[in-house]
Amino acid sequence: MNQRDRQLATVIIWVVFVVLLLLVFSSLLWVRADFTGLWPQMNVYPVAQDAEQLSQITAAAWEASGPILAQVQQSIQEQLAVRVPLAAALCFVLTIVATLSTYFVWRNAGLEAHLAREAVRSEKIKRRSRIEQFMDELAPDELKELRSRLTDDASELHHDNA
Repeated sequence: MNQRDRQLATVIIWVVFVVLLLLVFSSLLWVRADFTGLWPQMNVYPVAQDAEQLSQITAAAWEASGPILAQVQQSIQEQLAVRVPLAAALCFVLTIVATLSTYFVWRNAGLEAHLAREAVRSEKIKRRSRIEQFMDELAPDELKELRSRLTDDASELHHDNA
């Protein structure tokens, strides 16, 4: 696996991780608040004939709203008490899975790079030893001729570049 593939795999892993976290938060931490009784039911509206009756209706609504809102708040707290630990556990598991996945993608990157460098180095050594063997097998006059040709070629290249 090359560097670009590893980077792509890592990006995919962490994008999936973020999407799954958003799903966990949106599904588990969405709570239902039941405000039943806070507002009058349909078609059952109190009717006031004068200001005194209107103030009595308003006072009764204010009295009823406190306990109803406390009940709603308690219901929300109970739902969150059950869901938050589950959401935290799922987030922890997802984080561990994403981290381990990234580790497994990258764990052999250094080893593979080291092995590639070693392969290149050993190939260079093999080539160098073949050249040295070839040079050792040449007779002294052949070696002299090879050196003169190489120096002639090098001088021609130097003149062409100038």
